[in-house]
Amino acid sequence: MLSSSRGPPSSPISSTPTRSHRPERAGKGDVGENIADAGGLALSLDAYHASLGCRAAPVIDGTTGDQRFFLSWAQIWRVKTREVAARKKVVSDFPSPEKFRVNGIVRNMDAWYRAFDIKPTDKLYKPADDRVKIWWVEPEATGPWRTRSSP
Repeated sequence: MLSSSRGPPSSPISSTPTRSHRPERAGKGDVGENIADAGGLALSLDAYHASLGCRAAPVIDGTTGDQRFFLSWAQIWRVKTREVAARKKVVSDFPSPEKFRVNGIVRNMDAWYRAFDIKPTDKLYKPADDRVKIWWVEPEATGPWRTRSSP
């Protein structure tokens, strides 16, 4: 039986561990996954915008098209994990935990800041000069290797 101080077995991790019992991150599999997430999300947003043509996305229930796009990204990573399983995942060579796959990617995208009007005083704000930019081949470019930075 678990002690009451640890909570019920089904409780999600709700607080950040203190430095004294924070597990070390293996991290070798993270970089490629994080690059793929950042590039894939940026390309997906471009594809969504292209699908709209020259039309503006409708506002539905008070949310803009870009807000719904980013909310859908967050929802696909929504999980409830027991602490033991989360710690095991963190110290193995799995990709980053879901919370960080969501927040770590969007906070590097300028479109996310515009969609939710994120300000420097907001918790996930990252200065523009510190945001990671991913590049890719632009299909409509005039040459085979034209590239651009993510929006």
